[in-house]
Amino acid sequence: MRFLTVNPDTEARYAAIMRQPRRAVSRFADMTMSQTFKPREQGCGSMIRHLTETDSTNRDARAWAAEGAPDGAVVVADHQRAGRGRFSRTWVSAPGQNLLLTLILRRHLPRPALLPLTIGVAVRESIAGILPASQVGLKWPNDVRMGGQKVAGILVESPEAGVYLAGVGLNVNQIDFPEGLASEPTSLMLESGSRMDRSEVFDRLMTTMDRALELLVNGQLLAAYRTHLEGVGREVRLEDGRRGILKNVDASGGLVIETETGPVVVHSGDVSLRPPAESATPSN
Repeated sequence: MRFLTVNPDTEARYAAIMRQPRRAVSRFADMTMSQTFKPREQGCGSMIRHLTETDSTNRDARAWAAEGAPDGAVVVADHQRAGRGRFSRTWVSAPGQNLLLTLILRRHLPRPALLPLTIGVAVRESIAGILPASQVGLKWPNDVRMGGQKVAGILVESPEAGVYLAGVGLNVNQIDFPEGLASEPTSLMLESGSRMDRSEVFDRLMTTMDRALELLVNGQLLAAYRTHLEGVGREVRLEDGRRGILKNVDASGGLVIETETGPVVVHSGDVSLRPPAESATPSN
């Protein structure tokens, strides 16, 4: 395994971390495996089911929801054997190093289609409270990135009407990643050069989840999302090969792309951002 990156700053931080005594790194790994996640008095994270290992937190949350788990309950795992993202892609995570969770929401949401964007806003805000906010961006529809590299992914499912499962994988202390991943990864530790307490990151995320859900209810979510959307004004490539200039997201949460034949709105699928140097200059 090795960390794949094209970011020189991240490479330098990775090298500095690897120069630390192995005993210190091992001791920290042991500590992260035994961390306790404490439930909050109310809201997101008010009930926690903490698992050392599982196949998938979304799968466990689905079963728990069927048993009647309340709104705000969370499944957290130290390791997932079969974690997945969109399109059933595998989510790779080293044991005890990252934040792997699924939040159960059992409530009326005014615009459920915006929930993936809502969770993205929450994850971004939680990271921006730890690291420089200007470094943290949102890639439509479900990625949170730092310096163009993926630090978190989101998977939202709805097993029944009025019940939503919001899965989040946030790279916290992992510094080695396997080759061949769909997106170049990074972690909070790689970006900061410092080890993070996963339980503190969890507490911060639950707080920002509550805030983002309030934005959704109050009709302010899209404004928050648009502010931090990556790639606006840059050329993108759609799955069918078409290219255009990314404008922003519309009221439905769809991505608006200006193509040669006119604007199109994308509601699903992958949209690839071209590097800034290769992007076409948007027309007036």
